[in-house]
Amino acid sequence: MQHAGWSLIQGMKNLPLTRSYGSIKALTKSINKSERGHGLENASYMLGEIPSLKDRITIVCQLWDLSRDVLVSVEPGTPHGFNAISQM
Repeated sequence: MQHAGWSLIQGMKNLPLTRSYGSIKALTKSINKSERGHGLENASYMLGEIPSLKDRITIVCQLWDLSRDVLVSVEPGTPHGFNAISQM
């Protein structure tokens, strides 16, 4: 999905700064202050893939810390997807 997203915006100018974290493990590490302050963080189809509630909470906290105002989480419309979002 990252590759598809980057290919859609290639050649476009004056786009806002974007940053991608290639793995869930990258989100569990300490985040530099320079990485904070994004206008929007998007977590799609990932929370339900993290088996541990503690790890999900850690990652959501990291994503929230990266954001200035908005965190969007999208999961499948299933009971499991609903539970992953509602727990957060």
